[in-house]
Amino acid sequence: MWGLKFKCEGIYFVSFRKPVTTSLSLTYKLPPFTAVRGLIANALGFPRDSFEIQDWFKIGMKIEGKIEVGREMVKFLKMISRKLFYRCKSCGFEKMSDSKPKMCPNCGEKNFVKVEKNIYERTFPSSPIYREFLIMPKYWIYLVGEEKKIKEIFEALRNPKRPLYIGASDDLVDISVFEPVKVKEVEENKINSILDGIYENCTLEKLPYKFVPIKDKKGKLKEVYSEYKLVSIPNKFPYLTEKPLKLWDFGDEFIRVI
Repeated sequence: MWGLKFKCEGIYFVSFRKPVTTSLSLTYKLPPFTAVRGLIANALGFPRDSFEIQDWFKIGMKIEGKIEVGREMVKFLKMISRKLFYRCKSCGFEKMSDSKPKMCPNCGEKNFVKVEKNIYERTFPSSPIYREFLIMPKYWIYLVGEEKKIKEIFEALRNPKRPLYIGASDDLVDISVFEPVKVKEVEENKINSILDGIYENCTLEKLPYKFVPIKDKKGKLKEVYSEYKLVSIPNKFPYLTEKPLKLWDFGDEFIRVI
């Protein structure tokens, strides 16, 4: 197997918003695995809904230095409409509603069906909330995969097809990428990366790991679900475990990839 490591530095502020929060916009302390894959897919010039690189490699991560968290008041616009269009099969009357209407006001029949239709609204609800952000964070990212894929990613990171960002679309990053190397799996207890599972003296985060696309009978993308992984972020590196774990030898570091 081959390994690739690169340093990822937030130029100004970075935020990895936790989707489970509503009244607050909280951030993960390190990039979700999905964000790392998105960064690489962007460098390769892949389209937005491309999921093919999800099985190209495994990912390891390490935080460099201390993560500083800031907070600001922002105004969020809720620009995704929750309303749907419904049509009466009896008379063709159409209505936009949050839920399926019980009775047609035009003909009195209970015969509404949902129809696919673009919804354009003139106004959007908004609310002021607190938003967390990370101040110039630095991370080391490690990839392990087949030689052809790893070298393709290496060239893409050196000469990306599009500007690179991680987190929000205006969170630009500076990438320092190193030459791919052959790596081998070993058993060690001195670890220079985050770990999957629960360990002592670590910060726990449940990170989005990969996207699971659901397609309809015609092969069109219908829904996308997120798969999560619980990881332990050591308070300092290297981290020592009581029992040896299966790690990847990157020369001067032993890395756990997930």
